Amino acid sequence: PPDQADGVENWGCAAFGGYACLVWNTTGNGQNSGYAHIVSAAEDSTVVIQRLNATDNPRGTLRTIALSDRFLILGIETGNSALDLARFIPASDETVTNVAQDLFSGGTITVYAAARVAGSSDFVVICQVGANLITRRFTNVGVLQLEYSSIVATATAVCIEASSTANQVNIGYVVAGDAFW
Repeated sequence: PPDQADGVENWGCAAFGGYACLVWNTTGNGQNSGYAHIVSAAEDSTVVIQRLNATDNPRGTLRTIALSDRFLILGIETGNSALDLARFIPASDETVTNVAQDLFSGGTITVYAAARVAGSSDFVVICQVGANLITRRFTNVGVLQLEYSSIVATATAVCIEASSTANQVNIGYVVAGDAFW
């Protein structure tokens, strides 16, 4: 953001229906807090800007996904031990609202990626938890629908896409400098 006094070490953005959401973490703040800024293009104005630092809020390594009516905001809890979910629905919400905790837990989370499932209102996440890459599909409120097979690997980068109509999930990851698809 233009008025950010500190540097930014992580950021993500998404857009739908005339709204845009920017999430970021400030340099040196680690997993302790992040920010969400939602704007309306039609109004040329900020809808909400919110610091995400409350207990069990998504805080670190923030990502955002646009669904048909909402933004989903994912982030790692302090201590890198769980992945949490919040949402913002421009038509009804005034603040970012926590939706689900511990979408992933049970080990140190080092990297993750998330994407909307094309043709549905669901989303998928691939997450490095301990020594396993785990891929899961969730509803738009964070209810687990499906866990795919885990991959025993220690990835330094991951990416994911999914399609409901094609009934497929595509993942990519990097281990020791080698890319796998």
